[in-house]
Amino acid sequence: MNQESTLAELDQLKRAVMRRVYVICFFRRLTQSVLIKLSILIFLLGGIFVSQSPRAVWHNIQIAGGLTNYHFFVSTLANTETTVQFSLLAIGLIGFWLTRNFWLNFWSHLGRFSFSSLTGFFFRVRS
Repeated sequence: MNQESTLAELDQLKRAVMRRVYVICFFRRLTQSVLIKLSILIFLLGGIFVSQSPRAVWHNIQIAGGLTNYHFFVSTLANTETTVQFSLLAIGLIGFWLTRNFWLNFWSHLGRFSFSSLTGFFFRVRS
């Protein structure tokens, strides 16, 4: 009787641990998904375009002296709505996250490339 209850407890513990492992694995894959990051980025950009008028913003930039007027951008960002500020912050962070993932994947794949594998492939094809 005692051995059966111990086996049942071990089986229950195994299921609980594996459930946690599966959840962690799922969320790791989810956070690595470029599609989800891009969809969030597009959603945030769409929200900014709905709440702000890009044509009016561009017109104000030209009146203020062009893209080199630092004080205009600081003043504009400080005096805009909170939702736009948070959206711009989120867009910047997601953009940084995507760029970081791109470069890490690019350099990791570049390190695996070797010309010997290509020459071996072409040698086998010619034979």
